[in-house]
Amino acid sequence: SLSGERGMADLLLLALSQGHQLDSSSLRALEALDLSGSTLEDEALAKLSGILENCKRLSTLNLSSTRITSHRLAALASAIPSGAALTSLDLSKNRIAADSAEA
Repeated sequence: SLSGERGMADLLLLALSQGHQLDSSSLRALEALDLSGSTLEDEALAKLSGILENCKRLSTLNLSSTRITSHRLAALASAIPSGAALTSLDLSKNRIAADSAEA
């Protein structure tokens, strides 16, 4: 379950907010990440995009209730490696549909 990954999510959020570096070997092994309920602003999303480029085994990503917008999502999606194992992406409770309608 995603709850088992909460420690890594907390570490990742700390790194995003304070500019810490993360061990790239840990990122390569990451299979699930739950960032639900976290406010992901532009700077944090830019850093997350860079981190996701190393997460080739990531199969589950929960970004529900993160205040992500369509514009931010497009930038984030481009960072997911083309050979990634991502099979589950939760974007519920965000303003993606409303933003898309305005675009």
